[in-house]
Amino acid sequence: LRSIRIDVIKNGSIPVSHDMIPSVLQLLHLANFSTRTCAVRGRRYLVPDAGLTAPRSIGALEDTVPFDSLRRYLPLLMQLSLEAEVDKRVVIGGDLYQISGSIERNPPPAISLPKNAPQYQVVVALLEGLFVNACAPGNSLDASLTASFAKFSSLLQQLSGSVWNERAFFVCLVPVLLRYKTRLNLKVRDTIISTWTSWLSTPAIEVQDNDKDTTTSNGPMTSAGHEHFVLLLNEWASISNLLMPRDLLSKVSLGLVGGVDKTESASERKFNNLWKNDDPDFSPVKKQYERLLALLPETQRNQWKESVGLQRGEKPVTTP
Repeated sequence: LRSIRIDVIKNGSIPVSHDMIPSVLQLLHLANFSTRTCAVRGRRYLVPDAGLTAPRSIGALEDTVPFDSLRRYLPLLMQLSLEAEVDKRVVIGGDLYQISGSIERNPPPAISLPKNAPQYQVVVALLEGLFVNACAPGNSLDASLTASFAKFSSLLQQLSGSVWNERAFFVCLVPVLLRYKTRLNLKVRDTIISTWTSWLSTPAIEVQDNDKDTTTSNGPMTSAGHEHFVLLLNEWASISNLLMPRDLLSKVSLGLVGGVDKTESASERKFNNLWKNDDPDFSPVKKQYERLLALLPETQRNQWKESVGLQRGEKPVTTP
């Protein structure tokens, strides 16, 4: 990431001509492929191509994925990073604000993957790293972060599909957003809330159960994205009532529960069933909701629980 940001983008070059980037990508793809190959075929691994030349066969993932990553998608990530830098310079406070009206902007990069396209996990990881870096205080302004957050989110959804599965991304993103503390612009906050909600509204993914020879569709109810979104809301509410008022906290969380519930087709994966059954997969999410309820006044807390279908007779949530 450092080489992409400093060596490639600032010098106006391309990734394929860098001394180190193709080799590092090859190592990342080697690790990615070998994990899956070892799981299926035992102690075996693949040596993927470096991606410098077009693959001879489009059927071999170890040839096509490195080529697409290096020659097609990595330049798009660079374009997105440049877009974020321009966003920062053309808003109020930026050095190009005075002439921003006369600057012609290209549309943000977009990717259209075929239905059965392979997973570009290395590219997704790099995109997530650039995303987190763009959100860091000092790397963007209030007005520019609103635009950049939406652009990065759009490309991430196109590449990964189910963003809510990317635990490492959320573990890195939440602390970066919390570094703004009370300085976070409320418009930026609203953009983050609406974007994160859209991540958790994507259709469920099919999960194969080899033991039962069945396929189930699981939504984001027990996902890292769900857990860390409620964590972020709780932290905002703890920092300042102006940043996250209790009424807004209740409203956003109720909308979140309803939205995520709609992605789950199986009744046993609905919010209130997982809550009452103390499902271990749901435990991290439930812990954050219990913390959220402890932040609400008692009347509002009871209304919240009634709205999501929880019984009054369960263990009360104690306010710390």
